[in-house]
Amino acid sequence: MRSSGSDPDNRWLGDRADAKRRVLGMQYWTTEEFIDGRVRFQRLSDAKFFNGWVEDFRGTVLTVEAADEFSLLPSDKFAFQLYGRKRDAIFMGEALRASSGEATVGRSKGHLYRFRITGDMTFSKSAENARFLARGARATVEHQEQVQDALVLDYSASGLGMLCPKSLPREGVVAINMAIGGVEMQCVAQVRYSRPTEGGQFRTGFKILRFAASSQERWDRLVQQEGPMREAA
Repeated sequence: MRSSGSDPDNRWLGDRADAKRRVLGMQYWTTEEFIDGRVRFQRLSDAKFFNGWVEDFRGTVLTVEAADEFSLLPSDKFAFQLYGRKRDAIFMGEALRASSGEATVGRSKGHLYRFRITGDMTFSKSAENARFLARGARATVEHQEQVQDALVLDYSASGLGMLCPKSLPREGVVAINMAIGGVEMQCVAQVRYSRPTEGGQFRTGFKILRFAASSQERWDRLVQQEGPMREAA
């Protein structure tokens, strides 16, 4: 399968052991750039849109994790857009299978869907601040000497989404200690919103103001270059 464009170096390297490494022009890219990133896809038969997170990406097989369950027929055709750390990817694919209740999205059960890439892959510069799934990462949030434990739901270069047991005031400034992908970091952030959920907790968004000196480099690697640390299968 060839990526679009006339440049002969814009090609897939095949499904070998190093299949995660591809060539884009003179620059290498890896599927790890998209792991835990957002994906938006549209079913061609009814033009319905779906959203999820990239659970796995190996060779030409993409596994998507979604909070909502939906019907999926073998060979359903979809158009995909993946939001990566350095670039976005757009391509066509078809459904392989669905598996309910195997993934974890936040604290609720999610659903896994597998697809095969069937069309040319094109790339574009990311047009927005990409968000990534935090996969059960934990944090403590301190506001006016009150500390609460929180679940980190997702993150981007400039913000965090968390599930907190107590509400926080909009524009309040907090100190956050967190561990994402096995990497511990500390930052100061501002509350953007704090909304109640059906479970009695609060979906809270934070704008990152600054990091501790020892944390900035780790954060930059996490969101821009290396991606999350995943346990070996």
